[in-house]
Amino acid sequence: MFLAIKEILYAKKKYSLVVGVMFLIAFLVFFLISLAYGLAMENRIGIDQWNADQIILTEEADGTINRSTINQENFDEIEADTVAPILQMPTNATSEDIGSDEKLSISLFGINFDDFIAPEVTEGNNVTADNEALIDDSLTEEYGLSIGDTFTINEQDFEVVGLTTDTKFSIAPMVHITQDAYRETQQAAMDTSAQSQIPDGVEIPADTTQTTNAVIVQGEVTSLPDGLAATSTTDFINDLPGYSAQLLTFIFMIVFLIIISAVVIGIFIYVLTIQKIDVFGVMKAQGISTGTIGRSVVVQTFILTLVGLVLGVAVTVLSIYFLPAQVPTRINWLFFIAVGGLILLCSLIGALFSVKTIVNVDPARAIA
Repeated sequence: MFLAIKEILYAKKKYSLVVGVMFLIAFLVFFLISLAYGLAMENRIGIDQWNADQIILTEEADGTINRSTINQENFDEIEADTVAPILQMPTNATSEDIGSDEKLSISLFGINFDDFIAPEVTEGNNVTADNEALIDDSLTEEYGLSIGDTFTINEQDFEVVGLTTDTKFSIAPMVHITQDAYRETQQAAMDTSAQSQIPDGVEIPADTTQTTNAVIVQGEVTSLPDGLAATSTTDFINDLPGYSAQLLTFIFMIVFLIIISAVVIGIFIYVLTIQKIDVFGVMKAQGISTGTIGRSVVVQTFILTLVGLVLGVAVTVLSIYFLPAQVPTRINWLFFIAVGGLILLCSLIGALFSVKTIVNVDPARAIA
């Protein structure tokens, strides 16, 4: 340990270069982890809040809530532990209270606020009337829409009475209203003047008064009518458009960066070791064991990698703090520790190639 630290302090410039490269790679890795985790949570966190076990949709819905239409007769035939009907569609909202004509892209949900899927109100009050709504607090951060403000969907006005936190579905902030209010809004969307606001692929049935899009289940499903299918919450999330592909892309990028970081620091340490072959030969001739020299190289690698990782984490956290709210980054310290440990392990494995070179150094030849 003493030998390793002494050498690092002696050749500050050389080892600062190694730390600098390690820091840049670590920063990129940790920032990508934050971005990947943030995007994943933006897709699924609203679903996670339901604490549900299964989701019932029509078989032809292909795992998409707003493509599913369950009529009252089929709903009554469902046998399950605890159920909650839900209505959902992606849409746009406008509000004069935000000071612009900008359209707010939201995911509108119609629920019964007595059901287990009702979100926790973090500020304000819960919905008690059909003209009231709960909104995700990201709409407040990004657009300034706050409690007491009014927004419009398909010519239907709603007052914001409360805020929720971490309620997003497929990246869009969730807005919760009563099911009666949802159906009125859905009926308004069928008018010619509002038809253009219906997203592509969303089918609206002729009679919306006695239908629901999906049924959220806590517990087991014992019986379903023909035409309906139950899927686990995990499978439903994995089938969200683009979710799995996006996640796999980031995972492969992070894995390759970890491998690259190990190779880079391994090469740096190996080059520095080759440059000091004669010095190691003299040290061996003086009676310093190969194990002591080898351990100093491993300790050097550990220190340099650890410093680079710590700097990378620090700058990542600082960068996320200053990023705008629109950038979906989230910190997961468990992921940071796991990936940091993996980078450290891979770097130490790379350092073993340098140790092998030290073992093969002949003191007599080095002195000569």
